[in-house]
Amino acid sequence: MTFDTNTFDKAVRPSVYAKDPNHADFVAVHEALKRGDLLGFVSETIITFEGIAKNDRASVFGTTDLRSRTEQLSDDTFQIALAPEQPARQPVHVKQAERFVAAFDLGIQLLGAPRIGMPRVEGNFYVPETEEALEQRLDRFFNVMRAIEARSLGSPRVLAIAERWAERAPNSPWYQRLGTAKDIHETREVGRAVAEWSDADSIGAHYGYGNDLFCTLDIAAGEGRRGDAAILDAENRAWLVSEFGIKFVSLSELAALVR
Repeated sequence: MTFDTNTFDKAVRPSVYAKDPNHADFVAVHEALKRGDLLGFVSETIITFEGIAKNDRASVFGTTDLRSRTEQLSDDTFQIALAPEQPARQPVHVKQAERFVAAFDLGIQLLGAPRIGMPRVEGNFYVPETEEALEQRLDRFFNVMRAIEARSLGSPRVLAIAERWAERAPNSPWYQRLGTAKDIHETREVGRAVAEWSDADSIGAHYGYGNDLFCTLDIAAGEGRRGDAAILDAENRAWLVSEFGIKFVSLSELAALVR
């Protein structure tokens, strides 16, 4: 059971949303998680991407630097590790941190969404895997992500901005060009594109791990008003259902299943 950004906290801390008309549904899902009737997961991008404030995403990616480390494993085998440094990245806001701590305390685990040179969450919060399971998961992840990105969804939105601004920093890697945003409008454009990237990678992680249901309230309303396609809009949801068998539910639909 994979929770999206807009559903996991309602399931984890329903008391915070006591005035919501669907509060009883949040409680039902929460109790199912406590009983172990539901196993809950969230994509790491909820922290690694969406843990960056929307208006800080341009500057954080703009100051990102990749450091490489080479280790000799044998006479003819070397391992090269890339580690990102993001000096403009601020600590997770205390309110956000409270959400994540409560989720982990309830037993929710992180799903990996591998990207070369992108940060990972420190700590033992990820789903444990055997080598065989890891190999199968990565094959599934990259299979669905290739299909998603062929539709110009997810990371291509960010890459398109970087390409459009290439002349501003011609000798810089694509992610640093995001830091050349000139005003609040461009800054917000980067913020929205990173959110779309996060959504798409969340779907990829969900499919990679073979989870049963993807719980979200996101219908890509903002993108729809702007005329932009998004991975969670109606057309692309229907495509994900038909091509990859991904099953979407709202919290209320999930509550009906566990009552």
